[in-house]
Amino acid sequence: NQMGVIDRDGFRRLFVASLLNATWDAVDREAEIAFRTFDTNQTGTLDFNEYITACTRMIRATSGAPPATSMYP
Repeated sequence: NQMGVIDRDGFRRLFVASLLNATWDAVDREAEIAFRTFDTNQTGTLDFNEYITACTRMIRATSGAPPATSMYP
C-alpha cells in the first residue's frame, strides 16, 4: 500500500501465488472453478461428503495415484 506495508491477506495472496508461480487472479479463478466442481448440489457450500470427496481428489491428483472409483453406490 501507500505506507509501504502489506497486510496478512495481501501477504497470503502473494505467497500462495508465488508458490504456484501464478498470479492471484489465476489462483482465485482456479479455486472458484474447483469449488463449483466440488459443490455438486450447487448450494454454495461444501457439505461433509463434498468436502471429503474434494480432499480425496486433490490428494490423488498431487500424488499421481489413479482416480478412485466411487465409494458410494
